Amino acid sequence: RQRQFAGWMFPILFRLHKVEPLALARALNTVIQRHAALRMAYGPSIRYSGPDRVMQLSFFVRTGLFVPGLYTQRLMPMARLDVRERELRSAAEIDQVIADELSRPLDITRAPQMRATMIRIDTGEQLLVLGMSHLAVDGWSMGVFSREFVSIYEADVRGVVSSLPTVDVHSPDFAVWQQRQFRAGGFEPEEHYWRHQWATLDGAGIRHGDIPFAVSVPGMNMSQLRLVLGTTESAAIQVLLARLPATPYTFFRTVMTIVLHYQTGKRRVAFWANFANRRQRAFAQMIGWCANTHVVIVEVTPEATCAELCRQVATAVSDAQAHEGLPLPALWQRLGRVLDTHDSRINFDLLPKQKPHDREASLEPVTSVSLRNSDLDIRMQESMEGFTFVATFNSHRYRPEGVEAMLASMHRVAARLVDAPGSSVSDCARLVST
Repeated sequence: RQRQFAGWMFPILFRLHKVEPLALARALNTVIQRHAALRMAYGPSIRYSGPDRVMQLSFFVRTGLFVPGLYTQRLMPMARLDVRERELRSAAEIDQVIADELSRPLDITRAPQMRATMIRIDTGEQLLVLGMSHLAVDGWSMGVFSREFVSIYEADVRGVVSSLPTVDVHSPDFAVWQQRQFRAGGFEPEEHYWRHQWATLDGAGIRHGDIPFAVSVPGMNMSQLRLVLGTTESAAIQVLLARLPATPYTFFRTVMTIVLHYQTGKRRVAFWANFANRRQRAFAQMIGWCANTHVVIVEVTPEATCAELCRQVATAVSDAQAHEGLPLPALWQRLGRVLDTHDSRINFDLLPKQKPHDREASLEPVTSVSLRNSDLDIRMQESMEGFTFVATFNSHRYRPEGVEAMLASMHRVAARLVDAPGSSVSDCARLVST
C-alpha cells in the first residue's frame, strides 16, 4: 500500500500495555534531560541570507547532508515535553493518524526536539507516537532512546531508581572530537581511501536518467511502498545466509546490486550506504548525530555466481565501514564536488529485528521506517515474522509503478538465490523487469 509523507522527523512508535501516563511523561523527560541533543534549539544563522537558507535546506532534503553554519544552536537546560492525547473510534484510523502526526512540522526553534502523542482506541489498544527532529538525531540514536526510555519507565513504576549510567559525552563533545581529528590529520587515511574511490567511480554512479522508471516533475512528494515476504520464504533465506555465510544486509544489497546492474546496464554499480560511525566507545550511548553516508562501489561480473558477488559486496561494505569516519560534506569540499541534480540518491539500508518481546512489559517498541532524504531509499525491515521490503521515494522523480516493479524484481532475484545460489549473475538479472 502506498503512503504519503512530509516532514523531517524520525518516527518511533511504542505499543502500550496498561501504562501509567504520569510515569510515561516522567520517563520521556528524564531521557531528554540526559541528552543535550534533545535540548537544543535551532535558529537562523547570519552566515546565510533567507534565500540562501532556503536553497541550502533544499540541498539537505535532496542529500541528507548538513551545511556547516546553516543554524545556530542553543542549549535549553529546562526543556520539557508534554504528551498530547488523541482518541480514536477504530483501529482502521491508526495509519492515517500516525502519518498526520509525523507530517506536522516541528518547531526547531524551541526545545525539546521531539513531539509525543498518545493514541487511545475504543478497542483498548494504545500507541505512543514520537517524532524526533532529523536535525538532532540519527538512526543509531533511536536504539539508544528506546532502551533508556523503557528502562527508566519500568524502574519508575517499580518505585526504584534506574540503573542506567550517567551520560558523560554529548553531541557537542562529538563535534569537538571531530574538529580535533581534522586538525591532527586523523582523517587522512579515510580521505585517501575515499579520494581513490571517487577517482575510480567513472560511470558506476547512477544518474537519474539511468533508471528506466525515472520521471522529471518539479517538486517533492515522498511516498512509501511495502512488499512483505512470507514466513516460509524468510526462513529459507536465513538458512541460505548460514550456508554462504552472509548477513541479511550483504545478501539483500547483493540482490539490489543485481537489479540495478540490469536496469542501468552498468558493470560497476555504486549506490549509497549509511554508516553508524560509533566506533568510539564514548559515543556509542550518545543521542545525537554521528552517522555518515558514503557510496559503495561493486564490480559486477555477469559470469560470476551470485554467491561470489555476495562475498564481493561484503568486502566492499567492510572496506567502506573501515573508513566511515570522514563526513561526506568534508570529503566533497576537498574534492571540489557539488551536488548534480542529475545524480540519483539511491540508498539501501536494513532495520534489524527486535529482540523477542517480554509479553509482561508495558512498552513494546514497534519498528517503523522514516521518511528518507533520498530520491529512492530501499530498506529491508527484519521482524520476528520475516522480511519486508520498504521503498520510500520521491514520486516526482520515480513512477510508483516502476518502484513497485523494482521491489518485485528484488523479490524474484532473492527467491532464485535461495533455490540456486550457484546461479550466475546474468541468469538472475534475467528475472528483472523494467
